[in-house]
Amino acid sequence: MDLASVKVKIVYQNQDYAAQVDVNRKTWSASLPQDVIKQNVGNNDFSVQVSLADKAGNIATNQEIGYFTVLADTPNLPTPPASENSIKITQMGEIDPSDMVRLRGKLKLEGLAAQYHNPLQFQSFVATLNGKEYAVGMNNQDQSFYLDISLADLQAAKSQEMAFQIKGGLSIYHLENNYVRNQDLPKLDKTAFVWDDNPYLTTDSLVKNDFVGKTTLVQGEVSGSLKTGDSVTLQIGNQQIQTKVLDNQKFEVAVENSILKQADTVIATAGNAQSQYTYQSQPDRVLKGDFVANFATANKEIPYFIKALEYPLQQMGYLKKLPYGAGGEISYAFHNEYFNALDWTEENRKAVRKVLDIYEHYTNLKFVQIADNSGFNQGATMGADIQFHHRPLPVASGVAEYGGKVSLNTKVKDFNIRSSFFTVLHEVGHSLGAKHTFEGGAVLPSTTEDHRGLSVMSYTGTKMDNNRWNLSLYDVAFMQYRHGVNPTQRIGNDTYTFKSFNPQVSDGNVYIWDGGGVDTFDASLEKQGVTVDLTPGSWIHRGEKTEHFVVNHSEELGAEQYFTGHDGEVKDDWRLFFSKISKLDYAEGQAFIGYGTQIERLIGSNYDDVLKGNVADNDIYGGAGNDKISGDAGNDYLDGGKGADELVGGVGDDIFVVDNVGDKVIENQDEGTDTVYAHIDYTLPENVENLTLFGTASKGVGNGMDNRIVGNGQVNTLTGGGGRDTFVFNDVLDGNVDTITDFSVGEDKIELNPLVFAGLTAQNLAERIAYDSQTGHLTYDPDGSGKADVIHFATLANKPNLTIDGNHFVLSSGVSVPVAPPSQPALVEIAFDPITDDNIINIEEAKAPAIAFSGSLKNAQQGDVLTVKIGETSHIVPIVAGKFSVNIDGKTLAIHREIGAELTRNGEKIAEKTHAYQVDTQIDTPQIIFRPITDDNIVNLNESKGKITVGGTVENANEGDEIVVSCGCPICTGTQWVDIKTKIVGGTFSVDFNGADLVANNG
Repeated sequence: MDLASVKVKIVYQNQDYAAQVDVNRKTWSASLPQDVIKQNVGNNDFSVQVSLADKAGNIATNQEIGYFTVLADTPNLPTPPASENSIKITQMGEIDPSDMVRLRGKLKLEGLAAQYHNPLQFQSFVATLNGKEYAVGMNNQDQSFYLDISLADLQAAKSQEMAFQIKGGLSIYHLENNYVRNQDLPKLDKTAFVWDDNPYLTTDSLVKNDFVGKTTLVQGEVSGSLKTGDSVTLQIGNQQIQTKVLDNQKFEVAVENSILKQADTVIATAGNAQSQYTYQSQPDRVLKGDFVANFATANKEIPYFIKALEYPLQQMGYLKKLPYGAGGEISYAFHNEYFNALDWTEENRKAVRKVLDIYEHYTNLKFVQIADNSGFNQGATMGADIQFHHRPLPVASGVAEYGGKVSLNTKVKDFNIRSSFFTVLHEVGHSLGAKHTFEGGAVLPSTTEDHRGLSVMSYTGTKMDNNRWNLSLYDVAFMQYRHGVNPTQRIGNDTYTFKSFNPQVSDGNVYIWDGGGVDTFDASLEKQGVTVDLTPGSWIHRGEKTEHFVVNHSEELGAEQYFTGHDGEVKDDWRLFFSKISKLDYAEGQAFIGYGTQIERLIGSNYDDVLKGNVADNDIYGGAGNDKISGDAGNDYLDGGKGADELVGGVGDDIFVVDNVGDKVIENQDEGTDTVYAHIDYTLPENVENLTLFGTASKGVGNGMDNRIVGNGQVNTLTGGGGRDTFVFNDVLDGNVDTITDFSVGEDKIELNPLVFAGLTAQNLAERIAYDSQTGHLTYDPDGSGKADVIHFATLANKPNLTIDGNHFVLSSGVSVPVAPPSQPALVEIAFDPITDDNIINIEEAKAPAIAFSGSLKNAQQGDVLTVKIGETSHIVPIVAGKFSVNIDGKTLAIHREIGAELTRNGEKIAEKTHAYQVDTQIDTPQIIFRPITDDNIVNLNESKGKITVGGTVENANEGDEIVVSCGCPICTGTQWVDIKTKIVGGTFSVDFNGADLVANNG
């Protein structure tokens, strides 16, 4: 085999990676992406297949797959030889965490499509590229649009053409001899989609071949004999970037972010000079997307558009068995036992099933059909939760019971036409707990949003002229609030952005719902600050929050307004979509993260943002601007980006990225083990344990806690402060000497990485590491024999009396240095006090804002951490004199019935225990019993002409409680409601109705 021409590749999970070959040593090496390494740390069976080939065509492949061990740290390059020349990276720009770009354009309409107000009908389009569809809404004022698309999608579609399908109203209109005429919305040629200048698309919608992705500028300098024009090589992972020395011995090069994100170090080489620069391209841990953001942790501020659909009495029928946000199984059956009921045709059955499929698509509900005429489910008696009846009704096209049956009028023969299909959607919505949008205390704004374009629960025809057979935005929002999100939908790693409202899709492109995966909300493309809270059920926005979520203003266009420039009479204006078409002013820059949806990553704008995480592990990037970022619960990664940012961690092991002297890190006591990644000289604030230096930062100072302080490739000055501190050395030994200013014997430790200090083990530590108490110098002997020059890597400025043993040194990756074994600690015991006096949460206690849960610990030690857990919520609780106490709200206690505690010591669990208690929050439901309306309970002719007293008794109610007696039903009988209010006196009530009203209502 011709070694000079040999090429080596390795294959991991069907992905090829090129390796570098050292012909002289007959060795090869390869760098894999960081995410692959991170996901396999500690894996002793990491496997790859290796193949090699030369230019002569010789090929060799290992017959057995090679197995390797993945260590927690990756080795650095060997120390370069001493040289009078030097090279160093002086600055690297911030790596944009976003992969999204925004392509803007405008629809060019001609002919009839551009006349009158016909452009209003071109509401959206679907762009198709490389087999993937993108739904795009348009600004209906000027038909401008924008498409947010990932660079990865564009890279995969180079040289491919984007196709378009217009979506909008059913028709465009014109006049013919003063009569209104309509025609179907025309298809548009691709030339109608005119893009603004951009690096990615040509004017005819082809993806360019030569575009470059987002880049970050890397700058540096050289010294010695290195001069203008000399080559500089940057090794980043398995990629090599070439540039040249400029005037004044400087160099700079723009590196694609996709390359930088695959590594965390740059090895810079020029001639015989070499140095290493450490940066942070992404968090050290990989988000898994485990769903933890349950209904109990969702936003408690319910938006008006969900309140407008929520029937207040949800504990009815089968709804009683379905907790909020949880979903469940619902049985249904087709019935025909009513008098004059129609048999269910197969086509009508399909229509009903299609409606149920629609609800099932969005929610965590599962509909199961059982045998026809199965009655209704009474618990012990198995039957159908929803009975579907096709029977005569007095007036309405359909009626339904909340949590019960659905009846559809026999006047409607076919449910596969659009109007009757919507009747089925509407009535099933009632059964599932949705009320009319115009009834009750909370309603939709009547002039702008109360129509079927936003909810099928409205009685008003759509003002959007949309062409969908589906739920509308507010229906999806309510149903997911009530019944959860379908966990099988949208389960990829999806990215969401602020988009224009699109009336042609059910979620409008502005309601965000997602079933799983590691998902991102990306606001990096916005031109003003954003307010984004990842908590499920959050209304988020760029700029200001609008009064209404979708429609700001509505203008009704009659024929005279629609046909601009026409002076004559319009003889049949009813053809203009029932006389009027709405010109709607849609809200911009608004979005809503639905209940039951968990988003893990958040990217802010380049302006002043307010960003908040949820209870999951979050990665939050602020971008430029002075941002306020809070992580909430979970192990969060908070990077404010450029600007003076405020970073608040919350409960969990959080990481804060600091790069500005104005950055402020806030962490409360006992909220986890937290870390600052500092790109500037930095002193740890209170309640933060760990500090790691990056980039050009050189000074790191701890606080009074037990700190772990990690240097970088600069000449570092490290100060621990009080506490038991650990100073970590894991960067290449390139001649830089770090200084520890305040090493405390018996308390502090020095951690050495064996991948940097080659050959170092726990057994030979004293042979390889030496300390001179006269100078404070720490040195390393590379070969352990004294033949090679020792390397001076650190100086202890206070010159303590240090010994080279396990009391003061530890090796990275969990390798400990032997010391005298400690005595075995005593067994720890946890004891609990009763949760209340009787260990029962009653209804009043369930309303209490705080109930103390307390107990004691036997043989606990200083530094032990006690965590009290209830449901998905954890509380870090202080231990004082062997006792503990934590306040928990009564509602949480009433939900769970069990609470637990665990004690950890040095990160290991050493004791745990659970405590069960009872919950009794039942109350007696008021019962209303009517007396006969008249002596014979029949209203005769004479009685109908006067007043008739209606009354009865009420059990389990309070004296003076208000009661409303109603007569009438707009849906059932076509009569208007007559409501009379009175109060309960002595357990009874009575009101007077007109006899005629009672006769009209038949009861």
